[in-house]
Amino acid sequence: MDLKKINELIDLDYVQKTLLELVSIPSVNPPQDQGEEKAARYLARKLEELGAEAHVDQVSPGRANAVGILGGTQGPTLVFNGHLDVVPADEGLWDTPPFQPEIKDGRIYGRGTTDMKGGIAAMLGAIKVVNDLGIPLRGRVVASFVCDEEAANLGTLDFLERYPKADYAIVGEPTGLVLAVAHRGVARFRIVVARPGRPCRPACLRGKRHRTHESSNLCPPGLPPVAPSQKAPPAAFAKLRGHHGPSRREGQRHSRSSRNHH
Repeated sequence: MDLKKINELIDLDYVQKTLLELVSIPSVNPPQDQGEEKAARYLARKLEELGAEAHVDQVSPGRANAVGILGGTQGPTLVFNGHLDVVPADEGLWDTPPFQPEIKDGRIYGRGTTDMKGGIAAMLGAIKVVNDLGIPLRGRVVASFVCDEEAANLGTLDFLERYPKADYAIVGEPTGLVLAVAHRGVARFRIVVARPGRPCRPACLRGKRHRTHESSNLCPPGLPPVAPSQKAPPAAFAKLRGHHGPSRREGQRHSRSSRNHH
């Protein structure tokens, strides 16, 4: 069947209703009231209705992934990936309650509509139209809706341990409807700086930003500073913690690779 024709047959009412119901579940991260598990159980029911072999995989108390498997074991595997968790919402900054989604002028307003429950609803809509039209799969589709994307990726790590490697993946993160074919990746480091007699004072850094080479006095002997002309990957310190005793500081550094891998 022509792809344009398939697109026209997508059940948009189903997608909209799914999104409204999913946004109504406050799956906030840091976790509150088992919100991520409630969202996972809701999506597992939706996947079962679509004929999938559905699983709710417990990641930690109150936190779970929803996974649905369609198709056979032969052929390539395509993963639909989305995350259940949303960042907290300050209701005082909202015109409407963030977890009571409303439709205004053709748009849905609510926490997580874009990042990224809208993507999850669209993926369920895609699975539904394939089912409705009786299109046979030449491989397997795995819907992977995970918890804790906004923090430590516990849900993704759990999914990777439980399920076989996939051949392809579609991630529903918002990109302004522009197709992105690569991701720079992310790395997390724990950095310990210790140098007798050379105390570093995190308090003096509050409210200030320092270039790497300007803070090079914190580096161990023999490690050259970064020259002003050199480019480093985007990075941020998430935590900086001091210890009693000889000058010792720990920091958690989040760094994104500057290379795109195709």
